[in-house]
Amino acid sequence: GAAMVVAGIDEAGRGPVLGPMVYSIAWCPNAFEIVLKREGFTDSKALTPEKREHLFHFLKEEKKKREEEDVDDENQVEEKEKKKSIAVENKKENEEARDYFGYASSVLSARHISAGMLDPNRTSLNEQALESTCKILEEMLSQVPESEIETVFVVSSSTHHFNS
Repeated sequence: GAAMVVAGIDEAGRGPVLGPMVYSIAWCPNAFEIVLKREGFTDSKALTPEKREHLFHFLKEEKKKREEEDVDDENQVEEKEKKKSIAVENKKENEEARDYFGYASSVLSARHISAGMLDPNRTSLNEQALESTCKILEEMLSQVPESEIETVFVVSSSTHHFNS
């Protein structure tokens, strides 16, 4: 079947000259993608600072709602089990709608970027970006079951950094 989770990765910043680079990933159930588009999610460069702040608070609130739903559902399941009802089926149905929602980010300071580029082994900004991208992907994969992911790939001409 089709994957249940959709994820988006974006980067923002000006690199070693003017400040940090921020790499972020956000993921949610496929069905929630419509809500994200309606809310105005798009490339960060196309958003005002105020809109980015609004969207970040929106994500935090959605994640908080889902965590609260998890606690409520666990309490309901315990009550139903005490009454010897079939709580397992109800829990499975509810999990599909709310699970696998989150975000992660990695920040490279201007100092870190410059140090890597000036090091005798020279780590280019592209290589540092790849490492940060793999780091946030690994964070997502630590929270989303493999069965919910259809495809993950990182295209790079450098050494293989990411284990699937």
